[in-house]
Amino acid sequence: MTQTINGRVIEVSSVHVTTSYAQVVGDIGMRGVQMGVAGDKEGIKCYRSLADLEDDYDIDTPVWNQGKAYFGGASDGAFFVRTYDPNYTATQKPALDGVTTTDNSASVALSGTPTSESGFIHALAKYYYAGAEYHLFPIASEEDKDMALSVSNFVEAQDRGILLISMTTEAGRMAVDSDFDFLEQIKANRATKIVSLPTSDDPNNTMGADALGHFVGDAVGANFKFTTGLSVSPQDRFELTNDDLAVYEKRNIGTYATENGKNMVTNGRMMSGLALSTMVIKDSITNDIIQTVSDYLQKNRRVPYATSGVKAVRGLLMGVLGSYVSSGLIKSYTLNDPDADSISEEKKATGILDIFAWNWESVPNIDDAEFAQTLVVYDGQ
Repeated sequence: MTQTINGRVIEVSSVHVTTSYAQVVGDIGMRGVQMGVAGDKEGIKCYRSLADLEDDYDIDTPVWNQGKAYFGGASDGAFFVRTYDPNYTATQKPALDGVTTTDNSASVALSGTPTSESGFIHALAKYYYAGAEYHLFPIASEEDKDMALSVSNFVEAQDRGILLISMTTEAGRMAVDSDFDFLEQIKANRATKIVSLPTSDDPNNTMGADALGHFVGDAVGANFKFTTGLSVSPQDRFELTNDDLAVYEKRNIGTYATENGKNMVTNGRMMSGLALSTMVIKDSITNDIIQTVSDYLQKNRRVPYATSGVKAVRGLLMGVLGSYVSSGLIKSYTLNDPDADSISEEKKATGILDIFAWNWESVPNIDDAEFAQTLVVYDGQ
């Protein structure tokens, strides 16, 4: 017998199975967070650790505070810092389809007025797809409230990406309706999430970055409401009442509080009431389809605009959508099945395949539970 050191022993058999190991690594883009800061010129840089961030930003500066909160929960995350020119003057007003124009809308902010709003959104548009799913906007002043509305409308118009606005309210008291009245203009926005704490519980206004850091590592489809482990202080469990919480719930604002003995984010829905998890699933499906079809077209170099090519692309779409059904992230989907032979030669000559459309049904989350019980009591008991 030949002795093999550190080698595999092959069993005498007609059937053999070899195992390979694939480490599942989440897409950095779905974990990445991008925030903007005023600078001398436009630019963006991705930081993969707090130590990297400290090369450019001093300890206890606003950017460092946000990065520290994020990396506290996402040690393998990606924190993008986008610099913008506050003196930038837009030369052309862009068309933002689907945006309801108000005095504080993104389109007005980009109308040519040399304001920090126009500079902020110009840089945001330039680096929007730099690699982050989440866009973080901490409100640090009254002026920031107007900019937050502009940014919310801009992100809404993109149909990809999530804006998380973090804000604090006056220390030493519970939040009141008037603290959030300015949000009325964006109450229907589906891509904006708001979180808030009193300044006394969140002196650096980092709840947003903190919550994202602890949430982005969860599987796609996780409920943002039950995010725990934040470094900010929860609201006083004996002072915060259901009536106080109703002020936040009225606008689907998440705060950090104690529920059933555990500190957690109290709301996981966007301004419109749509679950944040549903928006993440939508963007994940979009990203997967873009990547899958792009890879196929690039690897094959020539995909005929004929029945074979059309069916191949449809098969790719079915594969992606079907995987989300199988994993329980969506309930079902429908995908049209166009006849490639009925497409005109003029259409085929353009090289643009735009004949597919699909819809899918989301799976609702259970956010709360209310039960009823009946106690049957007999005489004498």
